[in-house]
Amino acid sequence: MSSKWQHPDRRSVKVNFDAAFRQHLKQSSSGVVIRNNMGLVMGSGVVFHRHVADAFAAEALACLNGIHESGSGRGFQNDNRKGDSSSFQHADRGFNLVAHTTASMGFKLGNSQFWVEEVPSDAIAVTENAAA
Repeated sequence: MSSKWQHPDRRSVKVNFDAAFRQHLKQSSSGVVIRNNMGLVMGSGVVFHRHVADAFAAEALACLNGIHESGSGRGFQNDNRKGDSSSFQHADRGFNLVAHTTASMGFKLGNSQFWVEEVPSDAIAVTENAAA
């Protein structure tokens, strides 16, 4: 079985999300990557959170951020959301590496940010490998 990212249906976008969590600081960072049926990045984002109780809450926040980023005025319809928490539609970490790398960047940035038709610099190589 390959751990390569799978393209969504022709008229869909796929939303991958993940969370990074620092328990001792009670901080999390949500990473969201939106790609079309050709695997092209339509958008990506990182949302930094404070006062997060646990890893489950961090994953729930990442899911909410994925829903928000794919729907709020960005014009995406018929999306397919996947995360790597067993509480949601599960995606193996190998399939979700771009979202995981993006989530990890939140701690480095210390704030929230959204990119249109690109991913943050740390995730470029991971995105290119996932599309290959």
